[in-house]
Amino acid sequence: MAPKPLPLPPSIVPSNNAQNDELHFLSDPKFARHGEILFLVIVLLFSFFLFVIALLMYMKRVRSHLNQNEGSKLEVVDVFVRVTDGEVGAASSLAPKTGSLGLSLKKIVEDIAKETAKD
Repeated sequence: MAPKPLPLPPSIVPSNNAQNDELHFLSDPKFARHGEILFLVIVLLFSFFLFVIALLMYMKRVRSHLNQNEGSKLEVVDVFVRVTDGEVGAASSLAPKTGSLGLSLKKIVEDIAKETAKD
C-alpha cells in the first residue's frame, strides 16, 4: 500500500482560475506618449549637460589666454645702473636685474651706451 500524500498548504495548491497575465500599464492609453515625453526630457537634459561642459572648457581657454596676455602689457620698471663715459660695465651685472623682466640684455646694453655717450 502506497503512503498517502501530505496535504499542501493553500498558497501552494494550484488554482483553476485563469490568470490575467497582461501587464497593467498596457491598459493605460497614454503610456506610449508618456514614454516619448520622458525620452525627450532625458535627451534634452543630456544635451544641456554637454553644452555646459563645452561652455566650461571654452571659458577656461579664454581665461588662460587673458591671463597670458596680462603679462604682455607695458609696465614701467626702474632699473638703476651706474654708467661712466658711455661705457657699459659687464653684462653679467645687468643680467639679474633684467632677466626676470624678459628683456633683451644686448638691446639694453646698446640703449645705455647710446644714451650716455658723450657728443
